[in-house]
Amino acid sequence: MSAVNAGKFIEEMTQAKGEWQSFLEKLRDTGKTIIAVEHDLEAVAFSDRLMVLEGGKPVAYLELRQVAFSYPRKMKPALTGINLNFEKEEITAITGPNGCGKTTLTKLMIGVLQATEGEIYLAGCPLTDYSLAEIGSKIGYVFQKPDLLLFCSTVAEEIGFGLTNRGRGCNPETVQKRIKFYLDYFELTGYRNDFPLHLSQGEKERLAIAAVLANEPEFLILDEPTIGLDAYRKKLLENYLKKIARLGRGMILVSHDAPFVNRLAERVVTMADGRIQGCNERKGNDGYEA
Repeated sequence: MSAVNAGKFIEEMTQAKGEWQSFLEKLRDTGKTIIAVEHDLEAVAFSDRLMVLEGGKPVAYLELRQVAFSYPRKMKPALTGINLNFEKEEITAITGPNGCGKTTLTKLMIGVLQATEGEIYLAGCPLTDYSLAEIGSKIGYVFQKPDLLLFCSTVAEEIGFGLTNRGRGCNPETVQKRIKFYLDYFELTGYRNDFPLHLSQGEKERLAIAAVLANEPEFLILDEPTIGLDAYRKKLLENYLKKIARLGRGMILVSHDAPFVNRLAERVVTMADGRIQGCNERKGNDGYEA
């Protein structure tokens, strides 16, 4: 095959793959269930749930092996000897006192910080194989300070930004439906055209969560998601996170809110001084299916 013909062949194959992905996405939007067996992860980027097999067994969605991290010019490491697995269908809470390394740990999982020792795997591949954009398309992260997530000119635009950008290519009708749903669900409809940074702290928190959930990521990490929420809105968030979990999307909750954690988490990881102090499996007890 000549170089010219090879280039044309690759171009045609790339176009065909794009058309096939578009067809499957449209089929999914009609409510059909699709199971795809594929070696090429990009070919199934549209999927709501990804299962990676190794040796006939599912691979943990997120895996940390002997991970350590030190901030520059700090004598004491922030994290030491972290070994953890996170499954796609599990809600895990990470608890511990302020400064114990919880937020640092989650920032390592999304590639914002780089581990100084050890390895992190996402969907069976080294985290370093992914760009930050690719990680962001798979893991939705809600920061403890919602202002860090908000940059659009209106509340509605903030919720729809990830759907119309980042290569997701959702059709306009789907985008508007999701915007309306999340505005209504998190009681932000009255602020639809408002500038996000002019909202109250609680409203910003609800908007940040809505903007991440609207993208329907494969996995969620929420850092202190109940800060600024009253009891009623905590319940709304709790109910929605339970719904997501039942659909096979796992999540990590970093929280000091013990009642919230007790109602949702199937597993509680306790941290202190940059180390894992305990891991309490709670399935079938107070987990979200109870």
